[in-house]
Amino acid sequence: MWVERRGAAGLGPAGWLLAALLLLTLAAVVVLVVVLLATRRSTQPQGSASTPPAAGPSAARVLLDERLARGEIDPEDYQRRRALLEGPDG
Repeated sequence: MWVERRGAAGLGPAGWLLAALLLLTLAAVVVLVVVLLATRRSTQPQGSASTPPAAGPSAARVLLDERLARGEIDPEDYQRRRALLEGPDG
């Protein structure tokens, strides 16, 4: 008994083309999801997304303290900038 093979799902060349397009579409969706997740992760701010950053001079003071701790500014520059942040009455 002879069984004729007609390609993917018995559709002949059209079945192979359909299967190839489906596979390429699936691969494109996977790549798109990976790229979107990587982009989204890299653009999110550090820390909790539900906690808004503090406003006003206290946030600036924290930033100034962090810059001194990382060695980005020297102690003299820190004192000068801190005086500017606190104003004439502080």
